[in-house]
Amino acid sequence: MALFKKKKLKNILEAISRYNGDDLRALADLVNYLRPRGKAIHSDDNQEFEELILRLKSNEKHREGLRKYINRILSNKKLRRSITEPGIITGNSFFSELWKRLSYKILPYQPDEQTVDFVLTNIFYRKTDGIWVKNVPADQVLDLFDLLSFEPLKNDKSKESGIFKDVLYACDVLMQRVVGLSIEDEIPDRTPEYANFESPFLALEKDLRSFIERELNSNEILRPDNIEYKHLLVLIEQCDEFVEKAFKNSGKYGITLKINQSLLVIRQQLERVKTVLSFLPVGKDENPGLKTVEFIRELIYFNCGKNRVRRFITDSTRLLAFEVTQQTGKSGEHYITSSKEEYRHMFKSAAGGGAVVGLMCLIKTYLGMAEVSLFGKGFLYSMNYALGFIAIYLLHFTLATKQPAMTAAALAVALKTNVKEKVKYDAFSKLFARLFRSQFIAFVGNVALAFPVALIIVATIDLTFGVNSAAHKSEKLLKEIDIFATPALFHASIAGVFLFLSGLIAGQAANRSIHHKFPTRIKNHPALKLALGRNAATKLSELYKKHIGGLAGNFWFGIFMGSTASVGVFLGLPLDIRHITFAAGNLALGLYGELFSVNIFYVFWLILGVGFIGLMNFIVSFGLSLILAMKSRGIKLTELIKISKAILLRFKDNRKDFFIPPEETEELNIEILHPENEKYEEKDNH
Repeated sequence: MALFKKKKLKNILEAISRYNGDDLRALADLVNYLRPRGKAIHSDDNQEFEELILRLKSNEKHREGLRKYINRILSNKKLRRSITEPGIITGNSFFSELWKRLSYKILPYQPDEQTVDFVLTNIFYRKTDGIWVKNVPADQVLDLFDLLSFEPLKNDKSKESGIFKDVLYACDVLMQRVVGLSIEDEIPDRTPEYANFESPFLALEKDLRSFIERELNSNEILRPDNIEYKHLLVLIEQCDEFVEKAFKNSGKYGITLKINQSLLVIRQQLERVKTVLSFLPVGKDENPGLKTVEFIRELIYFNCGKNRVRRFITDSTRLLAFEVTQQTGKSGEHYITSSKEEYRHMFKSAAGGGAVVGLMCLIKTYLGMAEVSLFGKGFLYSMNYALGFIAIYLLHFTLATKQPAMTAAALAVALKTNVKEKVKYDAFSKLFARLFRSQFIAFVGNVALAFPVALIIVATIDLTFGVNSAAHKSEKLLKEIDIFATPALFHASIAGVFLFLSGLIAGQAANRSIHHKFPTRIKNHPALKLALGRNAATKLSELYKKHIGGLAGNFWFGIFMGSTASVGVFLGLPLDIRHITFAAGNLALGLYGELFSVNIFYVFWLILGVGFIGLMNFIVSFGLSLILAMKSRGIKLTELIKISKAILLRFKDNRKDFFIPPEETEELNIEILHPENEKYEEKDNH
């Protein structure tokens, strides 16, 4: 049942014919009658609109009544805000704009009653209104336009105050805002290519002002071939190129939400100026009323999309996500092995990481005995994880599950390659097989050392000091790996989310380092050069540039891993983490704590649980990372279905490739671009 029932068209028009005021309720009833429901929104067959046209043609009383009513409503209403505000980001603060849009969805903003914006906001209040209004055939809307004796924009030009002048002034307001944003220091700094040239924005503002003055003082109809008008379009194109260059240079200079927001605002306002100006010129053989009809429909479309939250978040974060995943992709390519030599090296590197984790597992058992607060325990666990992960990183060892988040961007690049689909997906499946076997051997290397190292250390302590360090916690350690007795797989998925987040943090740290020029600032720091010497300061800056991403990602991954259980207790939620390498180390400690008096079938089941925990770590971290990398590159998520089919087909034909490298390195059919050579492409979201 509809929330608002439609009134009959005859009754609506009768009420309008008798009404002498300018209240919007009658117009709201009429639009509600014309508004299609469901899938009909996207159809150009609007029977209610056709019925309105026929009734107005056959009934002069209704036609005249509706004409006078709409004229009363729009009389002396200011148009400017309907052009300059709806859908355009205000300011350069992401969170304030997000909060504004969310709050307006709950409690809609009400413009000044003396504006056209007020009328549009209260009549076309549904987000789909802009769609169905645009889908109504132009000839039908033009019929309504003529029946109500509306005048085209060009006829309004001769009036001292009218829509035509409002449109021109609105363009001037938009251009002033663009210039204000374009001269902020951070924007020109991203386009050194324009340093020795006049700003295209200042040139456009100057010529737009001259164009407006000429149009206001001329009674001639503006034609599409007008030289001044065509020159404005050229200047707008040059400004668009400037913004595009600033976006593309984000790889060199980094990007922040604020800069991205400023560039988006500039682009939106330039697009709005270009769109609005396009409705002013009228060709010699063109119906001037049609241009005005399209202009009105565009105003409605602008208004209906002004509070879009999902589109705003996507537009505002896409470039930042691109740069972050690009930075992680640069770090991630060396995690994908191709040759047997690289495969063996991965095993050795992962074995080293497993050895460190084995030690970390034992340290955690001792920290668990400390009589400290909930916060204190979370802090101690976090420091154990964070320092351990940093040690693994600095020793050039590998923690297996760190790979997926780092390699997803490298795989997403393959999907942008401009070749036939079959070749593209075949190349992706080959690359995925390399990643999977690299992950598999890293799992093997981690587990192969984490288990024996933890076992050897706890046994050595027991033999030396006569203390079984794992005895007090052995039952809990074993139970935590049982995937049926506990929510171990859920906890493994939480660890996968943290692996994904740590990859983002690593990329963002590298991106911020580039944006804020930290390496250069360290290199040229006067006190550092004086205390350490120029060469030492230079080396320190190079180390910072090379390792800041890895250090930040590993540190925060440790914080996430160590604090989750404490946060879960505080919130009363069953939160914890399970990681394959730690599960292997804890299995060794648990078995030794029980002095190996555990049923052999139960041990087998626990070993299987360790494997499933690793699989869940991989699926969640890789899946989230790949989805983000794809979205940031404008790749549709429906591609995942085709990707999955290609991977399954390769696994069916050659399972061995997913676990063991071939005798000879297999060449890809297409060139897989290195992320640092990848270009960001901003999509048109109008």
